[in-house]
Amino acid sequence: MKKLPTLFTLLMLLLVGTTYLYYTHWRSQEQRAAAVPYIPASAALAYEVTDFHQQWEQLQQTSIGQILGTLPPFTALHQAVHWLKKELRIDSSRLDEVPLMLSLHPSSKGPPECLLYFNLYDVPTQAFWAAIMDKVEKDPTCHTATKKHAGHQIISWHKEGAKQQVAYFQHKQYIIASFSPVLLEEAAQALVRNHTTSLVRLHKSENIHGSLYVNYQQLAQCVQALVRPQEVSFLSSTLATLAQDSRLNLQRTPRHLLFQGAANVSKPKCLLHTLAGQTPGPLALTAYLPQRTAVLQHVTFNHPDQLLEAWQRYGGASSALPKDTDDLLEATLLASLKDELAHCTLRSKPGQKAGQLVFLKVADPQALISVLEGAQTLTSTSTKQVYRITSDCFQHSLPGLLFPAFKASFLTHVDDYVLLADHQDTLQTWRVQYQQGKTWDRLPAQKAWLASTLDQAHLTWMVDVQQVWPALVHALQPQWQQALQNHVPPPLDISLQLLDNTAQGCYMSLLLKSRADSQFRGRQVQPISRPLTATAKTPPGKALFKAAAPLAHAPWIVKSHRGQGHYVLLQDIRHQLYLLDPAGKLLWKKALEGPITTHISEVDFYKNKKTQYLFATAKKLHLLDYYGRDMSPYPQLLPAPSQLQVIDYSRDKNYRFLLATAGGAVYLKDKHYRSLPGWKPRKLGHAFSEAPFHARLQGRDRFFALQTNGSLQMLNRRGRSYAGFPVSLKVPTHNPLIVRKTAAGNLLTVVTDKGQQVDLSLAGQIKKKMQFKRTASTQRFVVCPNQAPGDSYAIMRQDAKKVVIMDAAGKSIFEVPYTKEQPLVQYYSFEKGKQFYALTSPEKQMTTMYDGTGRQLTTIPSLQGHEVRLVWSAAKRRLLIYSSSGKECTRYVWAD
Repeated sequence: MKKLPTLFTLLMLLLVGTTYLYYTHWRSQEQRAAAVPYIPASAALAYEVTDFHQQWEQLQQTSIGQILGTLPPFTALHQAVHWLKKELRIDSSRLDEVPLMLSLHPSSKGPPECLLYFNLYDVPTQAFWAAIMDKVEKDPTCHTATKKHAGHQIISWHKEGAKQQVAYFQHKQYIIASFSPVLLEEAAQALVRNHTTSLVRLHKSENIHGSLYVNYQQLAQCVQALVRPQEVSFLSSTLATLAQDSRLNLQRTPRHLLFQGAANVSKPKCLLHTLAGQTPGPLALTAYLPQRTAVLQHVTFNHPDQLLEAWQRYGGASSALPKDTDDLLEATLLASLKDELAHCTLRSKPGQKAGQLVFLKVADPQALISVLEGAQTLTSTSTKQVYRITSDCFQHSLPGLLFPAFKASFLTHVDDYVLLADHQDTLQTWRVQYQQGKTWDRLPAQKAWLASTLDQAHLTWMVDVQQVWPALVHALQPQWQQALQNHVPPPLDISLQLLDNTAQGCYMSLLLKSRADSQFRGRQVQPISRPLTATAKTPPGKALFKAAAPLAHAPWIVKSHRGQGHYVLLQDIRHQLYLLDPAGKLLWKKALEGPITTHISEVDFYKNKKTQYLFATAKKLHLLDYYGRDMSPYPQLLPAPSQLQVIDYSRDKNYRFLLATAGGAVYLKDKHYRSLPGWKPRKLGHAFSEAPFHARLQGRDRFFALQTNGSLQMLNRRGRSYAGFPVSLKVPTHNPLIVRKTAAGNLLTVVTDKGQQVDLSLAGQIKKKMQFKRTASTQRFVVCPNQAPGDSYAIMRQDAKKVVIMDAAGKSIFEVPYTKEQPLVQYYSFEKGKQFYALTSPEKQMTTMYDGTGRQLTTIPSLQGHEVRLVWSAAKRRLLIYSSSGKECTRYVWAD
């Protein structure tokens, strides 16, 4: 009996300890996931990313990154990274996985300044911060100073000979740092006064390239600090009232930075409210836009009267129209307007006023002109079909409200458009360029730009930075003019598009695009690399389909019970999903809640020989039929973003769906999404190098899971480990597991990142180890499984200046020069003698095809750097190559 109190005490201690550890782990996860809640309300922009240094380095290697790197706003980031890597000598590897949040704040004394936030609950951040502290402590040339301000202990470092110092303080689990001591003190005061922003009171984004938060009121103040007072009023007021704030996820390609997301329009009076109730439309007037267009503002609508009322409310005008012209414009102009209005500003020399044009699409241009002539608002000129505008009626109508900086003085018409111009010379310049064919629909640079933008929008701004550069520099404050006066105009296109959706809010798309064919030479960077020169011609291609927005993935090639041939599923960056028949005809499109993150599997859910399509986004598991309809009981909410595998034990269509999360949890569901015993979930505790999968070997069902820490799991149907498993390889690997059939039996083959091949038996015994040949410059080995049916595979060896393609035995097949970037390598083995390799370069925006001997066959353009899909026709002895580039899905044919 005396032992009972002791046992009870031990149990209580165990319970308390377990509870404490669980709470600590939960609290750590919550703190790690929560976005920084301590950004001062003065922030104009905030940017967060999970691996700042790696993303920064990758950006610097792209065309768009090299262009942006020459501009002054990016020099602060250059200095911050230089300070860490050079002056403090921090190893780059310690920075690669460090999450970072930074905020940009307007400054009345100069350029905007930034704060940096580091979360010490994050393990890589702890190691990074410890390395900094160790360097500072041991470096005799690095001096520290401490002072108290607003209840915080601010510590500053200064290295002898360095141009700047850094200061920081710790608030709860965050280190808040800045190169501006004054801004850091303001941050400390904001915490005391609770003057913090509500921009990021959300969970952190899982977007790999980062997310941008915008506070438009403060962004307008940043503009005021950069631009001369006489130039700032319209731009600043537009920014300040555009929206309250927005959150935009970043997607990056070598020549694009795309920020897309939703805007908060909870303010009672903002510009985005004017879009409600209107129908979005395309930019249809590209055949009339002159080559010299520097800035374009385009508006689409279907109710001009409602749009007028909305803009009157937005602008604060109780009655925009003078009494004597009210009836005229209500009866003629508003009734005549159709679909779109546009304002373009033409290129000008420094100090000269830029020419301006306004395009009005109307039902009958000649009828409108006749009415305006009868009302004595127009008079003819000596130039054919050109009229002088004698009243300010357009200034008090819808065009005047939309484009207040424009004053209409002359008018002409072409096809369905009435053109207004600020000067007769402007109209003459337009006519000459139009007659010579120097319009946007014929210019390769503008056509490529338009192909990267949304087809449908309510409001679009497009800026050709090279064209607007002289006027931009002239509008800046003197100190900024000096900073940019020696810069070559960057070959950069910028577009901002807004699309109002009553159910989902206002969608925003901000695109920065570099021009691939520019001979740009920056003062601070090396020349941008040119596209790969092809030694083989691109095969004949047929554009199957053009989506409403740039495509976000390679095509998915699927089958259907409705007919023979290859059906195609596509998804664009607005998450629209399209199904095409084999001829490229659109069968349906469907809006999803996010991008598809898994393969698309074909299933026969009801066992009636009809095909459905199963896939997952980050939030839901979807099952769609041939018509794009949801199949009950789907969609289903996912516990976390998951990998997906479809299993059919006995090929009787009693499917099992295997879901694996990034955190190492594995769920097994029946086809009605009911959890199965042992998989609710089966927690394996570490990320997977590929999606776990099922195989039936030696009469038993086996589930394989290879984890990035080198742990290999083999589980039975109940989620229990087979004897001999898990096996620890004790080295990291990010390659897929290969299951091979050999004369000696089944082997499990793993290739580590360093090129060691390990063969294991089904009993978990290591049968053989082999090291592939490597050089001093070898960076990693990548296994490329056969994407056609079969268990063969190839291996890519990435060296500093080349890529070597090897067979499964490690024998070199061919090599290709590559620097810095890692290409996407695909391997297809269809039949004997029909092996193909596709190497896609995201930087050069091209896919190059090779045969099984390494002979280059074809080159395929790839604007977003997507992979291709290959289909081999043995009967016709030809290879079909499906690609998605820009908005188009194209099918190429390579004959044997």
